[in-house]
Amino acid sequence: MKTLKFMGHSDDTFGEYGTTMDDIDNAGSGEPIQCVIEADGTALIVTGQYDRNGTGTWDIGISLLMSDTDMLYTAGLEAENAELKKLLRSIRSYYRENIA
Repeated sequence: MKTLKFMGHSDDTFGEYGTTMDDIDNAGSGEPIQCVIEADGTALIVTGQYDRNGTGTWDIGISLLMSDTDMLYTAGLEAENAELKKLLRSIRSYYRENIA
């Protein structure tokens, strides 16, 4: 399985920098940047938006392209930042205890 690493750079470039090296530049418009990832008949949308809350950081979200699919995609998510790792552990724990 390949690892995809999504990151935002500066205030206008977001993309996948682990496998495909694809990036998208929105010329500092502040609009969300979306990447569609397809594999095994399923498609995800990975969205990056810079400074949405005035914090000077990138918000990165993941959603299913087909909303009628009942799946949660946190199992394969990894983070390099310690705070993000803690958040992912909390999401997985909540899912196991309340949804699965």
